[in-house]
Amino acid sequence: MFLTQIAAEIDSSTTAILSATGSRAPEVILSMLAAEHEVRQLLVAVPQVVPVTLSEAEKKQAVAFAQGFFRRLYELDLSEPLRLEALVALLEKMNEANTQLGQELGTWTTYAPTDTEAQRKLHRAVLLLLVRSNLVFASRAGWVPFIQFR
Repeated sequence: MFLTQIAAEIDSSTTAILSATGSRAPEVILSMLAAEHEVRQLLVAVPQVVPVTLSEAEKKQAVAFAQGFFRRLYELDLSEPLRLEALVALLEKMNEANTQLGQELGTWTTYAPTDTEAQRKLHRAVLLLLVRSNLVFASRAGWVPFIQFR
């Protein structure tokens, strides 16, 4: 299984969960899923697909691939926290094999869309997820005032 397949299956499984929960979908988060749930099992499979040691060329490829997942975070909305958390968890697993990814994520967040109030709320949620997963560090980027709830 390839990483693209894992990501597609995570997305498909997440869609099924959100559809099944209907109006309660905004309440479903990753920690609610059992350890044997398909989404969690797919996340566990990521390190088996991504080699622990990558060549420089493979690292660049992995970063480019991860950038697609990062962009996808900003195409979602806050009514699907499970999907947001699943994508961040996927990035977290990819970062275990390529720590350069965390550095890149910090840079990418500075270019995230924040023109509208909805975009700012989504950006704040994404930043919090990235900080909680130790993919970016708020103190280093000076985001602490931006992240605080008002």
